[in-house]
Amino acid sequence: MGSRKRQSWRPRCAIAAVLLSLLLAAPVRAQTSPATVPIVGLCLAPELTLIPEVHTWPKYEPGENAAEVQRRFEQDWAARWREPVSKAVTVDLLRRLILQRDQAGLADYRPDLDLAGLEWRAITMQTVRQSPYLVFEATAADLPRVNAILRWLKIYCLYDVQRGAIIRVTLTIVGERDE
Repeated sequence: MGSRKRQSWRPRCAIAAVLLSLLLAAPVRAQTSPATVPIVGLCLAPELTLIPEVHTWPKYEPGENAAEVQRRFEQDWAARWREPVSKAVTVDLLRRLILQRDQAGLADYRPDLDLAGLEWRAITMQTVRQSPYLVFEATAADLPRVNAILRWLKIYCLYDVQRGAIIRVTLTIVGERDE
């Protein structure tokens, strides 16, 4: 009975090895456009999506070192995130974020983003396992008005204060009815 159990795993391992080798040997399609290259840590949140760290965390109350934290955040944004995010924002990406019924307003829109001049502000903060995390927010672009709704492309960055690094960037659309 003991040898039977030992032998039963061998066919499963052989099948797994064959499947893994086929997967690894599959041709990899080259991506020609830098805008199609996925950015690790870039999240897309469609319009009207709840973003937990933005909508549920406590409001940020600036402390003694707020200016230093802001400076470090902006350095990390400029060094590692600004260029890849600006290349990633295309009309097709914006269409994926906007509600289906309102996409007609983007027909002639071409985003012209200057992500170097964004005005960042810390909006929420949470401490997880004694490590503080901040969420910074910036408005990247005004989008065309559709059906009496004003919309903006918002960028939210989840920032690890202890490490001094942005760990996630979320792009979303925020809107409000124009009364």
